[in-house]
Amino acid sequence: MHIVLDFDGTLYNTEQLWNDWLDRIVDQGIDRDEAAEIGEQLFGVGFTLREHAEQAGIAGDELDQLVSDFELYTEEESERLLFNDVKTFIDQHKKKCTFSILTFGDPDYQHFKINAAGLDDLIDVIHIARPERKKHLHLKELLSEHEEILFVDDSPRELEAVRDADLSIKLVRMIRPDSRHTIESHADDGVAWQTVTELSEIEM
Repeated sequence: MHIVLDFDGTLYNTEQLWNDWLDRIVDQGIDRDEAAEIGEQLFGVGFTLREHAEQAGIAGDELDQLVSDFELYTEEESERLLFNDVKTFIDQHKKKCTFSILTFGDPDYQHFKINAAGLDDLIDVIHIARPERKKHLHLKELLSEHEEILFVDDSPRELEAVRDADLSIKLVRMIRPDSRHTIESHADDGVAWQTVTELSEIEM
């Protein structure tokens, strides 16, 4: 079996990193709600720290220092932000399964976080979905390489797209405490896909 894992909110506590970033944006005199709204818009096309700060109105040396400082903070904190069950789950199944990450966003920023979290050493293949080539298209291509695929994501919209594409893939929704998609209930929870709160609950 090939296991495809979403990154943000599934393997990694992106919500905590996001709130830490918002704290720094607010320290620059930016309204938190306004900054959060700008972030929501960027999440759909490919978020980067610099683009977000620029759109919030930060420029010049302040922008450069803010981004540089937070990149260093991300490098220092990312292994801690990796959820505790991730490495254990991979270790338990690596003899019988192969793994890849399928994440959405700006490629450089996503690779930066994944590397900072220490996952480059554990997972060989990382797929980056973009607005023009979304996750279900990556998964359709992976079906030509793997007989059996299990896909884990915290977003019900991503799982719904795979379901609607009629792909023969086992779907699992991750529901981590406090993640941005946790409050979104879906009629297919427990029907079209299994729901779990940690990786160890997945029925293989």
